[in-house]
Amino acid sequence: MLDEETDLAEKKEKKDLLDIAHEILEDRHIDADEVEEMLQIVLEDGAIDQEEAEMLFAINDALEEGGSMCPEYEEFFIEMITAFLLNDDISDNSLDDTEWDWLRAMVSEDGDLGALEAKLLANIAKEASSVPADFYEFTKQFEHIEYAEEDTSRLTFLSKYIGSVAKEKVRPPV
Repeated sequence: MLDEETDLAEKKEKKDLLDIAHEILEDRHIDADEVEEMLQIVLEDGAIDQEEAEMLFAINDALEEGGSMCPEYEEFFIEMITAFLLNDDISDNSLDDTEWDWLRAMVSEDGDLGALEAKLLANIAKEASSVPADFYEFTKQFEHIEYAEEDTSRLTFLSKYIGSVAKEKVRPPV
């Protein structure tokens, strides 16, 4: 009986989070109250899971395509995705190859490196104890492909920043 109640509670939490996400995607805006609601739901079990992390990327992609987000969402997104990737039992504080494959796919999925995703990569470079060998090369390559005709001052900074903080953290390929 207790397991059934736990399962129902978990489904309700996911449904609530999905409801919030649907509202955000519907009006293409996220405010501080919605961020607080999402934070409470995500942290209720003490960790962010892959489904929740992917939902945050979907929200981010939609909002960067003509929506609006509050500053609290930027901080929430960066903290939650960083926690998902670096605070695990398998590779504590290190961006392992499996996590990097997932992150690279999520960042590349929409074919655009948005401002918030760039901040996320910079934060991961700063916080991780180690990153895969191609982490820095990926960010450089993405910048040259996506932003060849645009103002690249923001991205040049990103490239230099990631290069400076990740240089000593790069693991050689296995």
